[in-house]
Amino acid sequence: ELQQVTDWYEAVGTVIPLTETRIEAQVQAKVLEVLVRPGDSVTKDQPLVILDDRELATRQEQADQGRLSAASARDQAAQNVNAARAAFSRAESNYQRMKTLFSDNTITLNELEQAEAEYLTAQAGLQQARDGLQASEAALVRAEKVVEESSIASGYASINAPADGEISSRSVEPGDLAVPGKTLLTLQTGGSMQLLALVREGLVKEVRPGRELDVIITALNV
Repeated sequence: ELQQVTDWYEAVGTVIPLTETRIEAQVQAKVLEVLVRPGDSVTKDQPLVILDDRELATRQEQADQGRLSAASARDQAAQNVNAARAAFSRAESNYQRMKTLFSDNTITLNELEQAEAEYLTAQAGLQQARDGLQASEAALVRAEKVVEESSIASGYASINAPADGEISSRSVEPGDLAVPGKTLLTLQTGGSMQLLALVREGLVKEVRPGRELDVIITALNV
């Protein structure tokens, strides 16, 4: 007897949020508190995870001390430049005076050469002081950058929700170590869901936009 038989294929899949965000730590630190659980609704900027900020605070303090030291070194370098400039001005004035006296045959060549040597030494000292000031200013800029980075890192101790949504999964507990790249929570930021299933290559052409497919979700008895 000839009968019409429906050819069908069953693919196992998973229902996941259409739009979701992985919540990760920006710094490495111990987890102190996890304030949400799967199914909780959250609002934007709501605290989700609290990290131990003692190490971050220590880094901030060290960065502040480094900036103060760099600023003090810069100020000292500036004073050295002023002192070297004054010494150079005196040596230059004396050298010019000695050249005039030498032209008038008032002093000896040895005295002129000594004044010239003092002038060249003062000139080199001024350049060295200027180089030191430039280096100290660069060090201060680097120290201020470290302070800025430390301040930003300190703000990462509280991990907040990037948008309104619902917590769909939680993979962290108090006492765990949070590291960048490790997912702590998954936040569903949209109400729509999607079915992710693997279909063998020979049937891919049958799965196309607009085609309706039957879905069985045993957990919901539908």
